[in-house]
Amino acid sequence: MADSALEAVPLPAVLKKPLMRVLLRDVHHFLFDTTFSPRPGASFHVRQEVRRRMLVALQEADAQPGPHVLVGHSLGSVIAYDALAAVDSVPRVDALITIGSPLGISEVQDGLTPPWTRHDGWPSSRLGSGGWANFYDPLDPVCGGLDRLLAPSFRRAGAKHVADVHVTNKGTWRHSADKYLGQGVVRDWLLNATSRQTP
Repeated sequence: MADSALEAVPLPAVLKKPLMRVLLRDVHHFLFDTTFSPRPGASFHVRQEVRRRMLVALQEADAQPGPHVLVGHSLGSVIAYDALAAVDSVPRVDALITIGSPLGISEVQDGLTPPWTRHDGWPSSRLGSGGWANFYDPLDPVCGGLDRLLAPSFRRAGAKHVADVHVTNKGTWRHSADKYLGQGVVRDWLLNATSRQTP
């Protein structure tokens, strides 16, 4: 997939849906808590297991000096949001950064728990008034098109607070995490967040 040029071609909705099903298979398995067997004799429910691991990781991080910034790429952004919005005992974080995120896609939003609402989708109990920056490349097929903006869909008490930031990644495959993290604006936002000067 690394050499795919699909994102460089404007895709009509009729073609985008099948493409998203392939690219977002793992998102589907997570949202619908599909049973997964990595090897004979071992199996687990994907969402339950990922939530367990996420809780452990965030609790370990919380034991270290802050500030704490949670960064999620692609499916990782869905997992990060899910943890902040719905997992008991997850500690608060100071800021959230999502890159190449499919959270703007309605089919993804339909699977978020507790029941996601456009009016109040902000993970208030664990992000509070901390910053949330969402970085997207319009030619990234996972977050491209009209689904790339998160501010309209994750409001706090009806008000937009997510900072949607347009970046331009190089190369044919625009979805790579390293390309997003190589953007100066992403690094600057992260530095500001860790110095408690969130934009």
